[in-house]
Amino acid sequence: MAVIGGLEHAGLICAAGLAEMGHQVLVLDRDPRLIADLQDGRFPPAAGAGLIQLWRGLLAAGCLSCTTDAGGLAERRVVFLCQEDWDALQSSLLTTCSALSGPAVLALMGAMPVGGTDRLAATAASATKAMVDVLACPVFFRSGSGIEGFRRPDRIVLGSRSAQALATVREVFAPLGVPIVATTPVNAELIAYATGAHLALRTSFVNELAAICRRWDGNIGEVARAVGMDHRIGRHFLEPGVGFASPGPEADVWALVAAAQAKGWRPALLEATLAVNERQRRLVVEELEQALLDLRGRRIAVLGLAAQPGRADRCGTHARRVIALLQEAGACLAAHDPGLGPDCPGLPAGVELTSTPLAAVAKAEAAVFLTAWPQYRQLDFCQIKTAMARPLIIDGCRLLTPARVAGIEYRGIGV
Repeated sequence: MAVIGGLEHAGLICAAGLAEMGHQVLVLDRDPRLIADLQDGRFPPAAGAGLIQLWRGLLAAGCLSCTTDAGGLAERRVVFLCQEDWDALQSSLLTTCSALSGPAVLALMGAMPVGGTDRLAATAASATKAMVDVLACPVFFRSGSGIEGFRRPDRIVLGSRSAQALATVREVFAPLGVPIVATTPVNAELIAYATGAHLALRTSFVNELAAICRRWDGNIGEVARAVGMDHRIGRHFLEPGVGFASPGPEADVWALVAAAQAKGWRPALLEATLAVNERQRRLVVEELEQALLDLRGRRIAVLGLAAQPGRADRCGTHARRVIALLQEAGACLAAHDPGLGPDCPGLPAGVELTSTPLAAVAKAEAAVFLTAWPQYRQLDFCQIKTAMARPLIIDGCRLLTPARVAGIEYRGIGV
């Protein structure tokens, strides 16, 4: 069994999870430095402590190995392609097809447009004489959940037009003891995008509800909590804030919008979901402009860049967009995130990345909190107040309360 690409998140989890289940796993990537690090037990920032410990144990036990040599794929009967980029997914599929020497199933865990599995199946058929089946195997890992998301999924979704391919991959996942949905490739792709889009819709819904509560002097916390007690609804993704943090939900909505438009349909509800999400990010700028009037030349601190606490592999979608809007308004930005080093993938140019929160807020006229890192709750806000040129906090992740930051002007997005 082999796992290719996606070795900052999904690929790492897939490889470790499969090896833990007892499979002999080969991990393949073109980046020799990354492969050398993984073979030595060194990891990108996205890997949680539990995954790192598990990986090192599996390496020591000889259950998995890492290489840049595609020749190792020749005898593999199931290959998981985990790239999150369509072009990289196509490239890996062609590389795999050229290396195979016998029948195999290529399980696609990476993102692809609706209809993409069938397109790649046609590509595989023309690229190799070996009996190759292509199967959609979308991932539903929760952001920050690490290996636990692999061990205890709600279900496994498999999409293929080959009964043999479905049976082969069903057998791989059978030990997990969870429901396995075997369906067509298109259905599997739609299930993946519909799941993310539904969660995105809930986020936009609660943000819309928060706006109504604010205008009627209601309390969105109490309203959302009571709504979530209804077993038909549940409490998950009913937290107002600056919108979708990670790129997944937004990408899923866009994918469904594109699929609908390709067939001449305008999905008004999905378009509204995206519009509400964009408005939430603009609210940060509006709150600052209400307080400071003009943002040109103003130093603003952005605290929290990662999509989620514990998932610090790159600057999150919400942070990138808020930063872009603040830069368009002329603000001078300093930023901090406890999980990101000096080289922060995805951070827009022109942002000063500091090593401490106090350095970020020094002489700032506002501090914007975008990621609910627990470390930020423990900050000494008397120190923060003294360091700032103007003590103003915009809370975009419902991390704090006015009482916690007494003496500092507090404005919460969605509060």
